[in-house]
Amino acid sequence: MKEFIEETTTERAVRRVESCTYTMISIIDELVDPENVEDRADLLVAIEELYEVAMSLVDDVRGIAWQYTLTPAEISAQEEDNDW
Repeated sequence: MKEFIEETTTERAVRRVESCTYTMISIIDELVDPENVEDRADLLVAIEELYEVAMSLVDDVRGIAWQYTLTPAEISAQEEDNDW
């Protein structure tokens, strides 16, 4: 229990994503055709909603991960400028 209290927000997010991944794999493994048209529709709607939320999360995290950072050449140029 202590590890959950002391985890960072990033650690918590990664743990939750891993849990969701495990859940999705379980759904894939257990998925059967419900045969009832209404049940098929309900399943599709639920999965499409999950997909939309997941894609929104992917976009947000890509923005975080790929935010602009200096290249090694830019860092070297800054260091050279600071030497003067």
